[in-house]
Amino acid sequence: MTWTDEDVLGAVAAALLPELRGRTHEVLRWVGRPAELMRPSAAIPLGLQARLREASLWASAERCLRDSVRRGYRVVPVADPTYPPLLKAIESPPIVLWTQGRWPLPEAPLLAVVGSRRATVYGKNVVRFLLEPLIAAGVGVVSGMAVGVDAAAHQLCIEKGGYTAAVLGHGLNVTYPREHRTLRERLLQAGGTLLSEYPPDTPPRPELFPIRNRVISGLTPGVLVVEAPPRSGALNTARWALDQGREVMAVPGSVFQETSLGTNYLIQQGLAHMVLHWRDVVRSLPAAWSQGLRWPETTPALTATEAGPADEVQRRLLAWLPADGDVGIEQLLEQARQAGIDPERLYEALFELELRGAIISLPGRRYARRA
Repeated sequence: MTWTDEDVLGAVAAALLPELRGRTHEVLRWVGRPAELMRPSAAIPLGLQARLREASLWASAERCLRDSVRRGYRVVPVADPTYPPLLKAIESPPIVLWTQGRWPLPEAPLLAVVGSRRATVYGKNVVRFLLEPLIAAGVGVVSGMAVGVDAAAHQLCIEKGGYTAAVLGHGLNVTYPREHRTLRERLLQAGGTLLSEYPPDTPPRPELFPIRNRVISGLTPGVLVVEAPPRSGALNTARWALDQGREVMAVPGSVFQETSLGTNYLIQQGLAHMVLHWRDVVRSLPAAWSQGLRWPETTPALTATEAGPADEVQRRLLAWLPADGDVGIEQLLEQARQAGIDPERLYEALFELELRGAIISLPGRRYARRA
C-alpha cells in the first residue's frame, strides 16, 4: 500500500504523541492508514481521540515535516519501500524514522554492537580485535553513539573505511553527548547514517533510550555485547534482541570487573553465544548473513596470539613471563607493585592475554607463555 502525503503527516503526528510510541501495528489496526487519524473513529481509544482532534498537534506535525525537509533529513514511514525489512518485522517498529546521511541502509551484513559507557581498556581492545577483521570483510556496524563501547565501534568503522549507523535516543537536531559533535560529523562524512524514531527537536531524556534500543537490535540479525554492568542499556538491548528472536553474542570478562558482570551473566544463563574471536560472530549468525563477505583475501585470518599484546601493561606482563617456564601470581603482583601497576589492572591484563591465546594459566595460580 502506497501512503499519501496525508498518511505521512498522520505518521508524524503519531510520532509526536509519546503515548503512541512503539504502537505502530496497533495504530494501523485502528485506522488502516495514518491519514485516518485526522478523522473521528470509534476504533480509536477515547483518551486519544481528544488529542488527535487538537489543531496544535497537526500544526506541529506540518512544521516538523517542513523543518525536516529544510535540514535535509529523510522522513521514512513504515510503509516506505526503503524502510528496513528486519526492523519492520519486529513487534513494535517505529511508525516513522528520521534519517540523515546514507539512505537506504546498505545491503551489506549489519551487526549491532553495544556495551558499557564506562568501557575499560579491555573493552576497547576487544572492539578492535573482534571488529577489525569483520569490517575489512564488509560488515557494517550499528550502535547507539554513546560514550564507551558504542563510540569505539563507530570510530573504528570510520578509521577502517567501513559503514556504520548510529541509532539516536533523541532527535536529529540534537547532538548528545555534546563531545560527540566531531564523531557525528565524521560519521556522516564517511558515508554513515544517523537515524531516530523521535522528531528532530526531541531532547535526550532517560526514558527514551531503553525504547530506542529495540531499534538497534531490530535493524540486525544479531547483537554483540562487549561489556555490560548488571543494569545497563547494553543488557536492555540484549533483552530486546532475545524478544525479537535475534541472536545475542557476548564477550566474557574478568570476574573482578563490574562491566563484565552482565556479559558473563548472559553467557552463564545460556542467553548468549560466547565470543572469543571474530569467527565466533560468524558462526553465531545465520549462514545467509555472511554470504558475500570479502574473505579471506581481504581479511587476514589472524589468530589471537598473532594479534599480540594490546597495551603497555600486557607488554610488560609478557616480558615478565620466561620463554620456557612459568611464574606464580605472587611474583607477578610484586613486579606489578614495583612498576606502579594496580593489581586489578594486572588481573585484567592476565585475563585479556589468556583470552587472546597469548598465555595459559596453570594449576597453583601460575602463568606461562603459550608455546
